[in-house]
This record gives sequence, C-alpha cells and structure tokens, in this order.
Amino acid sequence: MDENCHVEPMQKIATAEEQQATTMIMLGVQGMGCPNCAARVRNSLLGLKGVTEADVDHITGTAEAHAKIEGWAP
Repeated sequence: MDENCHVEPMQKIATAEEQQATTMIMLGVQGMGCPNCAARVRNSLLGLKGVTEADVDHITGTAEAHAKIEGWAP
C-alpha cells in the first residue's frame, strides 16, 4: 500500500424510506490491491443513486451493495 493512497470513507445515512425494499447485489471486483482500493470502490457505489449501503473486500474481490432499484419488485 502506497502511503499517498489514503482515501477517506464516505458516510451515507439512508432514510427509513430509502432503506425499504432494497435489493442486495453481489459484485466481483478485480484489481483491488489494498484497503484504500476497496474504499474507493465503496465510495463510488455509495455515490450511485439508490445505493443505501455498500461493503467491499479487497482480499476476496467482492462488493455487496444494497440498493433500491426503481421499476423492479421482488
């Protein structure tokens, strides 16, 4: 990990309405070499409309996001 690679984690507080009817999405992510890479992916996911939560693991190369997807119902 490069010492200049620090990333501040984004904080996103979803309202109760936003958290209702979310869908869990699992993604495979390649090329993450350190926790800061995972933080960048997490921040990017949280910046997407409808995403209420995100957890990214650079070791397993996975990302889990919870999102409300308009027009889709389980």
